[in-house]
Amino acid sequence: MAQSSDDTGSKARFLESYVPGKFRSNLLELGRICGERRIKLYLCTLSFALTAKDFSGDCTLPYFARTPALLKLLIERYNETIKDVARLTNATVIDVNGFFSKLDGGAKLYSDPIHLSDEGNKILSKFIYDMVRPQMELYPDI
Repeated sequence: MAQSSDDTGSKARFLESYVPGKFRSNLLELGRICGERRIKLYLCTLSFALTAKDFSGDCTLPYFARTPALLKLLIERYNETIKDVARLTNATVIDVNGFFSKLDGGAKLYSDPIHLSDEGNKILSKFIYDMVRPQMELYPDI
């Protein structure tokens, strides 16, 4: 079923109101500060429950996303920004979204479409630790 031009215009206006411009400028500033201080910067992509069934039941979408499709577009836009800023600032991207999208039991790892459950956070902390640990081993006195 094709979208009406009104639906398309509404979606465009919605997305324009949530452009990650301020987010981008904040990340760039963080990258600049880390660079000046010779601090290795790691940026994590945002994760979210990926399938329509993950959004069913009692799950409420965040106030800024009226549909799962809009939420997905917003998260993708922010993740593109994260990856672009990482490239510009020589930061390392930890692809949390890619990691969680490959795990079994996806929806059980979320308390809602964008927030991880306790179990999801345990898995996330181990994943990030495993990604950062090799750098920590290079500097054991820190």
